[in-house]
Amino acid sequence: MWYGSLSLLTCRKVALVPAMGVPLSLEISMPRLCALLLIFAATAVSAESPMDQLKRTAEYYRTIDSFDVKGTVTANIPETSWQGTYEYETEGAQPRYLPMDVHSSTLQTVTRVGAFKLQRVVNGATDPKPDIETGLPAFGEFDHLTDHLVSAQKVGTAVIPFEGKNHLCDVIDAEYDFSPDFKPHTQVEHHTIVIDPATLAVLRETRPDPKVGEWIATVTSFTVHQSPSAMLLDALQKISHQPNEKSKWIGREVPDITLKQLVGPSVDLAKLRGKPVLLDFWGSYCVPCKRATLMAQGFARRYQSSGLQVLTITQDSPQDAKGWTAFNHVTLPVLLDEDGSAFKAFDIEGVPDAILINSDGKVARYWVGFDDKAKMESDLDASLLSAQRGAHR
Repeated sequence: MWYGSLSLLTCRKVALVPAMGVPLSLEISMPRLCALLLIFAATAVSAESPMDQLKRTAEYYRTIDSFDVKGTVTANIPETSWQGTYEYETEGAQPRYLPMDVHSSTLQTVTRVGAFKLQRVVNGATDPKPDIETGLPAFGEFDHLTDHLVSAQKVGTAVIPFEGKNHLCDVIDAEYDFSPDFKPHTQVEHHTIVIDPATLAVLRETRPDPKVGEWIATVTSFTVHQSPSAMLLDALQKISHQPNEKSKWIGREVPDITLKQLVGPSVDLAKLRGKPVLLDFWGSYCVPCKRATLMAQGFARRYQSSGLQVLTITQDSPQDAKGWTAFNHVTLPVLLDEDGSAFKAFDIEGVPDAILINSDGKVARYWVGFDDKAKMESDLDASLLSAQRGAHR
């Protein structure tokens, strides 16, 4: 890197001093010097690695006061004449712009996804409308661009029209590894990130999907430094005030469902009577589930004298369930719910969740989130003690 000074004269000797070395005396015109400095600056920017560019972009979104990204996502369904589309909006704001009841120490983002619509895009085609069941990924969360990022390389440039102007963007192939710990290098994906290097705005992103081929998300609107919208505040309010229990389930009979065990005979949940039972719902994709399931395993030891039986339930395949439990040293019985019937019957909307069933086969507690150990121990103490008193009457 060179350090120097510019003269306001049109032509004079200017001393350019290297970072280390002896000053050089050059006869150079001011216009030419300015052109050279612009070239040096452009070279420095272009020399930034794609990894550094993604890191700088993510940092920009993480530290900006607020942002609102709107866009359209499309997917041309493979081997059909149909295209799927949906709209999305992602909004983020720093804690200082949020009310105290939704306050946090970091940027808060919320993504709203519209309805998935299918339309025929090939004239004259007669193939039936495809029946597709797939999750709709959330786009616009560019503050997380570097999460799980393994490598990145620039594969070209693209001119993207946006808000009445053409933007010369860098096209970056980003490799991500979303593999769970127990199955390394099994979920590697390549995303295409299209960034305007002048503004660090991400204007397009593509992601693979086994059911639709590829999602292409195109940004249609991008605003910054605005007050949080009612949508963002309402969503954060709902998240922060989400109940940690489902009290409406207390006293209900256990659904009549029979599940296969990973090891051992099938279990009929409706016949789990005579002893209290704790059901731990988990998934190998869920990071907090490791802590929750190991906590349940600790409860099994602590309340063994009270006759507590602890069972875990997962929608994972037998292979993944076996790998995850072995990797995390889980020794509890595992019930397999591959078709999701138990999750649906128990109204499980996310994991980890836990349900305590009394010895009479009725729900005594229903915890959402399953992460407050002290609260759960207090609830278990009260429920098990009450059950013991009832048994001795």
